[in-house]
Amino acid sequence: MEYSYVNLGVLAPETIVTVTLSNAANVHLLDYGNYQRYSRGDNFNACGGYVTISPISFTVLARGTWFLTVDLGGYEGKVRFSYEVVESVLEDYHEPINWQIQSDNGDYTVKVSSRYLEKNPQYGNPDMKRTD
Repeated sequence: MEYSYVNLGVLAPETIVTVTLSNAANVHLLDYGNYQRYSRGDNFNACGGYVTISPISFTVLARGTWFLTVDLGGYEGKVRFSYEVVESVLEDYHEPINWQIQSDNGDYTVKVSSRYLEKNPQYGNPDMKRTD
């Protein structure tokens, strides 16, 4: 089976890999051992599968060497793809998050420090309620 692959190198847990496709295809995020099995045509375990909606994001589960594969499952055709790797800053910077229940129906607010939001802009902006 023909496939395209990218060796993403060593990634930390919680790293996000986002893939954008030109059309539907099989997309897998595989660790080193599972990539070896995939490339031999053996059974493998991976995040992903047949993707019809793009972009799609995967979260790296453990530190290690990771691979991204894209294939058409043996069918003829071509697929173009691009990818983006966003390494987690949470591993290097831990800041407590305070959850506060506001009512009996389970509504809550999340309070974090502005330093946390500066290091993790994907989780909000500094205009949100802050603890500092």
